[in-house]
This record gives sequence, C-alpha cells and structure tokens, in this order.
Amino acid sequence: SCTPSVHIQVLEPSSIVVPAHIQKVAFVDRSEAQGVGEGLLGVVEGLVTGEEAGQDQRGRVSAGEALAESLNNSPRFEWVELGQTNIESSLFTERLGWGAAKKACKRADCQGLVALEAFDSDSHIATNSEDYTEIEDGKEIHKKRWNAEVTQRVVTSWRFYDVENKRVLHQLVDHTTSANWERTGTSAQEAIDALPNLSNSVRGLGTQAGHHYGRLIAPTYITVSRAFFVRGHPSLKAQKNRVKAGAWNSAEADWLTLWESPASDKARARAAHNLAIRHEIAGDLDAALELARQSAVLWPKGRIGRYVSILEVRQQKAVELAEQMAPADIPEADESDTSDSAPPLPNRDPAPEPPQETSPTMGPPPR
Repeated sequence: SCTPSVHIQVLEPSSIVVPAHIQKVAFVDRSEAQGVGEGLLGVVEGLVTGEEAGQDQRGRVSAGEALAESLNNSPRFEWVELGQTNIESSLFTERLGWGAAKKACKRADCQGLVALEAFDSDSHIATNSEDYTEIEDGKEIHKKRWNAEVTQRVVTSWRFYDVENKRVLHQLVDHTTSANWERTGTSAQEAIDALPNLSNSVRGLGTQAGHHYGRLIAPTYITVSRAFFVRGHPSLKAQKNRVKAGAWNSAEADWLTLWESPASDKARARAAHNLAIRHEIAGDLDAALELARQSAVLWPKGRIGRYVSILEVRQQKAVELAEQMAPADIPEADESDTSDSAPPLPNRDPAPEPPQETSPTMGPPPR
C-alpha cells in the first residue's frame, strides 16, 4: 500500500483504420423511426415497462454527447457540430442515402458521419417478499420485507460513413448495454420507489453506449499506473519522495548508479525496472523494453517479469496505432455512381476485445 506509483496517459488503438482524407467528423441521429410502435426490443414502449415519456429521446441525446466527447478527445479526428442532427429517420435496415449525407457534410464541412441508427430501451421491474426474524427485548419478532429489482437494457446500432467515397466504414448492430439495481422496503411500493430514476439510468446507459462506439472507431487515451520499487536498497528508498514529487532527473541518476553498481541482483533488477518505467514515461519504448528485459534476467519474479509482457504488448499495438494515425488513402468513388444501394456488409461486428492494461503510445506527461 506504500508503494508509490505514477499514472500516465497512453493512446489505445481503435478497431478500424479510417482513410486519411477523413479528418472532420459529425454526428447524425437516425434512431427515431417514424410511425413505428415497437422498438428493437419488441416492446410497445411505455405500456409494460413503465417507461417515462421522452426516456429514449434523452437517452439518444446522451449517446450522441458521449460519442462527441470521445471523438473530441481523440487526436485522430476533429469533431464538428452539424446543428440539426435528425436526418432521414428510419429503421436500421435502411442506411443513410448518399445525397442526404453529402448535403450534411457540405453544411458541416466534414468528410465523415457517425450515425446512431437505432436506440431502444427496456426496463423490467420484479418484486418479491421474504420473511425474517429479529430479536427485540428478548423476543423473536417475525417480519416481512420486500425486494425490488430493476433490469434495464439499452440497445444501439451505429454506422460510420465515408461520405466522399460512398462507403460504410464500420457498423455495430444491436449493441446491448445493461444494468440492474436492487432495493428493499417495508412494502413492494416502497422498494420500487427506492429504485433509481429509470429515465436517468437510461441516459447513463446511453452515455456508456456512445463512449463504447467512440472507442471502437477512434484511438482513445486511457490511464494506466506503474508502481516503482522503493525497498531493498537505500538508493531505492531515498527516491520515494522524489518520485511522488515528479523529480525524475534526480531519481533517474540514483537508479542508474545502483544499476551499474556491484549491488545484489535483486537490488539492481529493481533499479533497472524503475529506469524502464522512466523511459516508458518519456515515450522511449525500445529503451524501456531493453531495461525491463535485463531486469527480468536478474530477477524474473513478480511485476518485474510481468512488465516485460506489458511493454511487448505496447510495442505490438504501436504498429496498429501508427497505421491508424497515418492511414493510407483508398481509391476515390466513381462520381458517375448515383446508386443509393448499400455495399455488402456483415450482419454484425465481432465482439471487441476487452481493454488491455496498456496501450501503444504515450500521451501527455503524467499529472
């Protein structure tokens, strides 16, 4: 618990490579289907689920705001406001027409559009009671309590349009974000009343969905932590406060002296490990990995050995990120092509991999 650590921002690669000409991106909301009584989840909204009026509308707004936040924070794109975002509302099976897409991009001065194609929420509340006993004044008292549980799901579908080349770059179909809460009360209604506001929780799930899609299509900064060794040698202990204060030069000098000294293998390995972290913070992954490997040769245990694997993963992802940040151009669309038919696409994207502990390139210096 006393081991000092530093938090650093690193850039996590996205799931796709976006053509180089797409620099500015805008958002459109096509998820409000006209004249449709049932949502994606097959429920007539508001009748069975207790859905509040405008609940999905507020959730859609939150999803769009979260997407904007994610892409705004990515160094890959410049986010631009479109103004009126509701364009050609329809069911997901009909993609945005290229004529409408081109007009939208001309108005916003953008090359790409990210569309929320579908949004639906579902809330299910269940209650049950249970008997229990309490001892009061030495007597056993029989009581009853009520439990209420709400399960909420938000299902979203998205597309990323390359308007200039009339291509759908990426689509995510029927992505589910869910949550559940439990509360108790002396009656069923009291337990239900204690549950979180359903409209607010749908907004929260919409926010999660927007951030999720933003991470899929744009490199994203994440925060990781690295723990230094401060025990095992006086030179390690002496740098504890300097590391906390960010006095890297002084700490680095002492670690280097210890690494090059005839101290024990364990002490030298710890010094090399600390130096490797210092190089990682500076953005020099090659030097960091070399020191981490030398440290593991001397003492291949615990986080010293694990750190080598972490840096190797970062180097592998750096290759992906380099391609995403400087992608190759793709052939331009044939201007004579006036077809409004969608290009063939798989029905669903494969499930994205869970976030890794590390990512390939350094972001801003640690705070």
